[in-house]
Amino acid sequence: MPELFLPINITYDTRGLTPVRDVISALKSADELIRDASSLIPSLVPNSDVQLRGVSVKRLSQESPLREILVATLWVSSQDDIEVGVTTAIKAVAGYDVPDSYQTLLSLAVVLVLFYGVELANNLITKAVKEGPARRQLNAIIADMAQKTGQSTDAVKRILESKYSKPGLVKTLVRHSLAFFIPSKREGSARIQVGDVRIEPEIVNDVPFTGQVDEDQDFTLFKTYDGLSLSLHAQDMDKSKTGWAAVPDGITDRRLKLKLITPVEPSQLWGKSKVIGDVVIISKMTSRGYEPAEIHLSSIIAAE
Repeated sequence: MPELFLPINITYDTRGLTPVRDVISALKSADELIRDASSLIPSLVPNSDVQLRGVSVKRLSQESPLREILVATLWVSSQDDIEVGVTTAIKAVAGYDVPDSYQTLLSLAVVLVLFYGVELANNLITKAVKEGPARRQLNAIIADMAQKTGQSTDAVKRILESKYSKPGLVKTLVRHSLAFFIPSKREGSARIQVGDVRIEPEIVNDVPFTGQVDEDQDFTLFKTYDGLSLSLHAQDMDKSKTGWAAVPDGITDRRLKLKLITPVEPSQLWGKSKVIGDVVIISKMTSRGYEPAEIHLSSIIAAE
């Protein structure tokens, strides 16, 4: 099983000296994010076997800009124990082209879990359905990861949701994701570079401060569905006083609270048994993982 030493380069475009406590917070969070990212690689690259041996600091500069070079030590093998060049080995076990090296893949996986944690934090604080800078960055990273590994974007999202399906794991990820940004946030959202990924000030500004998150609150997950069929039951057809409810076909058999988002009007649903439209399904974290709880209907394609 070959042993790989992969540097992860992180640069905060800060001015002057960064306080020691901020450097420590950033290093601790980077360590945890690298560990989580490495554990995702076997799912992202099927039939590969990756084991993290450790994370160490190769170089640290506290002056402007703050630079951290961490080294992840990995054991890598395939089902056939192919001990050849990294790219060749990945292509042989996966059957499709992947990043030029595990370094690229690992760096991208780090920002993937980082912004998934930010997404969960923003969901908790703002309950935002609309896409902001941090969510756009996450979606771009998911698309990049999908393209580089041959997975679909939905498959990458499912891998993340499966990895972080329990309250304890979600809370830990959120904590470390927000702590990663502390050196930047203290200097007015300074630009950050992680490997080849640049995190611009506009995106950093969209990341919550660590003190904004109450981990005792319910964590939520927002998923968009275009053209989803909703079944309305007889008792749901005239709910002007108590609100609407519907069953999202193919998602769950349970009736969920249905919220109508402008420009959708109640008159478009009255007397209908089924509607097809664009929706956001909000799932809440439970001891069993995320469970669908509410539907937001933003447009109607058809109704019957």
